[in-house]
Amino acid sequence: INAEYMGLKRMWSGHHTCISPSSFKAALASFAPQFGGYEQHDSQELIACLLDGVHEDLNRVKKKEFVQLKESDGRPDEVVAAEAWDNHLKRNQSIVVDLFQGQLKSTVQCPDCGKISITFDPFMVLPLPLELTQEKMKVYDVLVVSASASSQQAVKHRLKISENASLSQLRNKLSHQTTLPASRLLLADVFSNKVWEFLADTKPVTSIQSNDLIMAFECPELETIQQENADQYLKLSFQQKGGHYPTGPSYPFVLSVLPKATTNRQLYEFVASRLPIVAQVHSDSESAPKADPPAPEGFPFTLSFVDCPLCSLHNCACGARLLVEGESALQGLRASHRDPHKGLEVVVNWNNPAHLQYGSVVDDQSVAAIPLYTYSTTHRQQLHLSDCMKYFTSKEQLGETDMVYCASCKEHKRSYKEFGLWRLPQYLVIQLKRFQYTLSRWGGSKLDHLVTFPLDDWDVHQFIVPSSPAAKEPAVYELCGVTNHSGSLHFGHYTAHCLQAGQWHSFNDGFVGQASPSAIVDPEAYVLFYKRKA
Repeated sequence: INAEYMGLKRMWSGHHTCISPSSFKAALASFAPQFGGYEQHDSQELIACLLDGVHEDLNRVKKKEFVQLKESDGRPDEVVAAEAWDNHLKRNQSIVVDLFQGQLKSTVQCPDCGKISITFDPFMVLPLPLELTQEKMKVYDVLVVSASASSQQAVKHRLKISENASLSQLRNKLSHQTTLPASRLLLADVFSNKVWEFLADTKPVTSIQSNDLIMAFECPELETIQQENADQYLKLSFQQKGGHYPTGPSYPFVLSVLPKATTNRQLYEFVASRLPIVAQVHSDSESAPKADPPAPEGFPFTLSFVDCPLCSLHNCACGARLLVEGESALQGLRASHRDPHKGLEVVVNWNNPAHLQYGSVVDDQSVAAIPLYTYSTTHRQQLHLSDCMKYFTSKEQLGETDMVYCASCKEHKRSYKEFGLWRLPQYLVIQLKRFQYTLSRWGGSKLDHLVTFPLDDWDVHQFIVPSSPAAKEPAVYELCGVTNHSGSLHFGHYTAHCLQAGQWHSFNDGFVGQASPSAIVDPEAYVLFYKRKA
């Protein structure tokens, strides 16, 4: 960077209409490789990296001593803030610190025990939200099949959860709503009356599509599996079949058994004991068809594999029928090529499908209480930069993905967070948080709000902590530069506006020209540079 200082002097010499920064970019990429190449980069990240690099090069502290951080423990804010800033200066002293760094007061409060933690942290860029932080919520319907022998219906539950949540958090929320232990619930994506796949806990909820049928099966055996080696266990999915898969409403069910300890007869008995959960056989002698004699093996159904473990074919001719008294077909599965975590699909073949009445689905009260879709008819109001500062300094509760560990409760909590300005820098750099990153397939989106901001005489006193020494000093800023971004989250173009000798200029690649003050406030404004007035 120092080697390019003469290039920067040429930029301000007034002898050139434009200067290509390619050599400056190469010098920057030499110590920050992420900015090499021609991919789009975030201008705020570039500014922060550049200032940090210059700070480290010019740091007057050559030997950084270890600093022990201390809790506030009820001490006065003035004492804790001064101590924190002194500790910061013991490791960081440069012109970048003198001009660009300020100090924030951060207050975190546990929602349960009320414990308050206060810290004072240095900042170089203020990331301001364009709206109050509100988690975007998703609504999902899940059919729950209980392991209770008295339950013969699947219950539809409706859940509202953050779109940044994982399937593990969805399962825990479902457990709270159904009172079924989360350790017993197995989530599955069901398609065409069959289990398509079991859903991994680490996947985001946004991996569920709008037309997916999601089911949760209570498998008491899962609690045992979690205590042992899960690779020794096999998840089995079952569908009713009478020559063909049923075309009417039906749903599968899932069992979990241990291959080593399960014989064919034990598997038949296990299935027979759980069948009332999924299907009912007519018992009314007047309305029910005449029952066929039971199979010679003593069960009104036979079991067969869909993917034959004998010949490794899908729906093979032999069907890999399981004989009740035959040798256990599950014994050799651990040595086969199959992935036991995907589950082994077994078909229940009824001797007389007419006797079968598929289980029905009933709605939980949450279905009526939570609308599946919500529509908003309100229009987004025009924002002022002070509104964004109010959002930033407002007290808010953290989301499920940002929980903070409470030392008193000994667990993570959705704590309340609040910021306040304590020490002001000479140059205040503000990032308007236009880019929102999520776990969705698109990765996020860009907010194109028009944020109006003052070009001069912006007073930030109302955002300073009243007990701070800065509250007694002038706190008025004037705008001296703006970087703009046009485009979307994944691509776009950067331009800039800069104030020089009272005249605004526009910078757009090779074009440099004068700009009107009325053109500075724009929906594409992204990073703002304010200079504190004397």
